[in-house]
Amino acid sequence: MTSHDLAQILLEELGYAESPTFKPFLDWPNRRPIPSVDSAYFVQNVPVVYFSRLSDADPEHLRQLHKSVWNQSKVPLLYVILPHEVHIYNGYAKPAAPTEELGHRDRLLKHLKQLTDVETARQAIRDQLVWYDRLHLDTGAFWTTPDGQRIRRESRADQRLLCAVDQVRRHLLIGELSHDVAYDLLGRSILIRYLEDRKILTSEWMSHLTGGRADSYRDALYDLDTTYRLFERLTRRFNGDLFPVLDGERSAVRQGHLNLLQDFLGGKDLDTGQQSFWPYDFQYIPIEFISGIYDTFLNSSDRRETGTYYTPLSLVDFVLDQTLPLEDTHPDMTVLDPACGSGTFLVRAYQRLIAAW
Repeated sequence: MTSHDLAQILLEELGYAESPTFKPFLDWPNRRPIPSVDSAYFVQNVPVVYFSRLSDADPEHLRQLHKSVWNQSKVPLLYVILPHEVHIYNGYAKPAAPTEELGHRDRLLKHLKQLTDVETARQAIRDQLVWYDRLHLDTGAFWTTPDGQRIRRESRADQRLLCAVDQVRRHLLIGELSHDVAYDLLGRSILIRYLEDRKILTSEWMSHLTGGRADSYRDALYDLDTTYRLFERLTRRFNGDLFPVLDGERSAVRQGHLNLLQDFLGGKDLDTGQQSFWPYDFQYIPIEFISGIYDTFLNSSDRRETGTYYTPLSLVDFVLDQTLPLEDTHPDMTVLDPACGSGTFLVRAYQRLIAAW
């Protein structure tokens, strides 16, 4: 039985095939498809399942597929259909380290094997995936099941990365950096990593911008002068809007602060000193994540004084579905957000205008 045949059986048995919210072809936002994901199931315009049909169970391919889905921080369930097998992964579970098995129970929710013929496959799906059908997902009943309870929002890439950003922020403040300088240094670092992972800043470009001293941002952080040479060149390259260096920042930042950033970008837990691997890939982490960083720098007194609150992306998308539905969006529209904070509404609206182009 081919993966295509088994996928069709799975879709039929679980009721997805007949649903108008099953999308056999995906319109990827910002043209950033996840390789090997070919279809999805949506509940109230939110993707909850990705489907991937593969011809073989190459461990490295499966590992990278799960890692990419996790980094996107959107879809909680990943169904991988192979010839004679179905794997269901937790899309919110942290990816496997190089020395770990992808099949750990935190990541692998279900594994159906030896589905060698149609009847065997249908019966196994009915018996073992009773919680995974369309009805359980549409009604939300799935999330009350034991498997649903294993999928935890705080394990998503964006949530874990926000915690790590807040950790390095605290250590920068302990190192006597001001709140504003710490925020700028962190935000600039995250943006540079976005540009690197999205192949806008290549190793050749980084080497050129640093005068041959470094071919990555982490390499540049080894030296204070090289780091600020890079910031200066990027400021000129991007017309001063994305990488401005505040007055007094250069004299306030010491090599020890850059070492903290380098440890953070290398996966080190700054509180415990424990070294881990870096699981994040900014090629797939939504760019709106930067708005979340802005929110981590607002303490309760800041919020009360300024009336500033970060709007969750789910609420942003709901509001835009009502005010700027995709079917009524055209690229020459003008969008105004007079109460703009970190720009989440504007970023999401801009993505819709691009999609309508």
